[in-house]
This record gives sequence, C-alpha cells and structure tokens, in this order.
Amino acid sequence: MENSKLIRTIVFNILVILTIVFIYLFFFPKKSYVKKKIDNGLTSIVDDTFFENINSMKIAGNAYFGDATGVVSIDELIDNGLLVELKDSNGDACFSSSYVEKTDDKMKIHLDCSDKSGEKYINLTDKKFLCIYQYEKRTESGFTPWSDWSEWSTNFVEANDLVNVETEVRKESDGKTTSTETRQESIGATVNTTYGCQNGSTLVNGKCRILRFVENVSPHKGRCPTDTLSEEYVLEGNVCKKYSIYYVNQTSNTTYSCPSGYSLSGSTCYKSVSYDVENENFKDVTYYRYQKRERIDENIDIKWSTIDDQNLLNSSYTMVGKVSCEF
Repeated sequence: MENSKLIRTIVFNILVILTIVFIYLFFFPKKSYVKKKIDNGLTSIVDDTFFENINSMKIAGNAYFGDATGVVSIDELIDNGLLVELKDSNGDACFSSSYVEKTDDKMKIHLDCSDKSGEKYINLTDKKFLCIYQYEKRTESGFTPWSDWSEWSTNFVEANDLVNVETEVRKESDGKTTSTETRQESIGATVNTTYGCQNGSTLVNGKCRILRFVENVSPHKGRCPTDTLSEEYVLEGNVCKKYSIYYVNQTSNTTYSCPSGYSLSGSTCYKSVSYDVENENFKDVTYYRYQKRERIDENIDIKWSTIDDQNLLNSSYTMVGKVSCEF
C-alpha cells in the first residue's frame, strides 16, 4: 500500500516537471529559433529591396536601348539621368559592376549589392505582358517670385537679375563745428551844435548886429548926432559916419561824434562785433533694401506608369512612349 502511494507521488512530480519544461520551451524559445525568425525577416527585406532595384534597372535599361541592343553599366544609366543611385537594404550603394545587357530576344539584368547579388532574365519574345510608359513634365526656366523687402541698412547691395535694390538718401548728423562771425552794432552819435556870427557881424544881446554905411554927416560943435536903435554914428577925423543897424539870428553848426571803437556814418555810430556760432553739420547717407528671387532652371520630371494614367495627365505630365513591358 505504501509502495503504491510512493509510486503515485513520483509519477505526479514527474508530470509537474514535464509541464514546467513544456511551458518554458513554449514561451522562451531557443536562441537558434529566435535567430531563424530574425533571419527570415531580414531575408524578406533584402529580397524586396533587391527586387525593386532589379525592376528599376529593367525600366532604365529599356529606356536606354529602345530598339537597340548592347550592354550598359549602372553608372552610365545614372549619368544619363535614367536611374538614381540604387541602395541595398543596409543603405549602401550597389556596386558599379552591375549592368543591363540586351539582345534581340532577351534582357539580362545583373545586380551586385553588399547584401545580395543576382541576375534576372526577361524574355522579350513573350507577348503576354503589361507595358510601362514614360511620362514627362517640363518646367520652363524662369524665376521664383520676389521675396519680401529686407530692412533698410547702410550696407551696400548691388542689384542684379536675382537681387532687386531700392535706395534712399537721408540727411544725418556729421558732428558740430564752431565758427567766428561778425555783426554790426549801432548807436546814435553824440550831437555837437555851436552858434556864431558871420560876415563881420558881432554878437550883441544874443543876436548878430550888422552895420551898413549910409552917409557922412558933419559933426556939430565937434560931436556926432546921438545914436538911436536903428542908427549909429562914428566920428572919424572931422566927419561923422552914419551907419544903419541890422540884426540877424546867429548861425548854428552841428557835428556828430562817436565813442572809441565806433565809426561814424551820418548821425549813427557803427561797430563790428565778433561772436562764436556752433554749427551742426549734416551728410548724405545712402540706405539700401533689397528683394531676392531664385533662378529656376529648365527641368524634366520623369515618371513611369501604365498607359493613359489620368492622375499624371491631369498633373500636366505628357506620355512620351513605352518604356518596358513585363510578362
């Protein structure tokens, strides 16, 4: 009885251990299994990239040869603008040893890349194929629209086909200088007036008296007649000379004089006075502002699609010819 119980215990423990091992193996696979899964994923990426590159070389080779035959390298296809640089799944450029060879009945595409190398043959005599056509859209040469105006600056800018320039001349301060100038100051002259008698007249009681000879009169008992306000007698020898008396106003003489340092002109005194003047100088400064634009070179954008692709035709592309036919 005890042996039977022991056996059941051992069997139970073995089952538990096996269950644990199974769970571990199920949820935690071996490294080799993980590696296999990763390798399978990478292989798919490598194959997809390789196939896309082969297809690009096929299209470029058809465009290059047309109805002709021969061999063309991948570098020649790139130089002729029929192919861009092909890169493998690692992002490395495929080797220059890659080429396309065309005969009358088949096309051989040989591609060498760091992750994979191989060849593909296309039978050109098989008529069951889907044809690929080349479309082109030409962009004429010209210019982009002008940019917005820049800020004004004193930096010189030269105009040309790609730069439009406006200038503006502004007056700006160029410092200050001091100059000496003169001005005329004037004051009234001092008036000097003198009075006097002329022509032999004499000053009597503020007036000029003039005597005019009238006649000779004989003296009486040795004496001349008595003078009056209008007559005067003067005894000269034995004769009395009779004079009439006249009065006239005094004459005046007016002169002008100036203080020291002044010059007289008429009745005004003038003097030149020097004084300093501070002057602000100005200069012409040229300011520039500009617009720029870019030159657009003539360009041909090439795309490949099926015949009468309306999306491309509506986007101004033109179908120029058949490129490749894939069976």
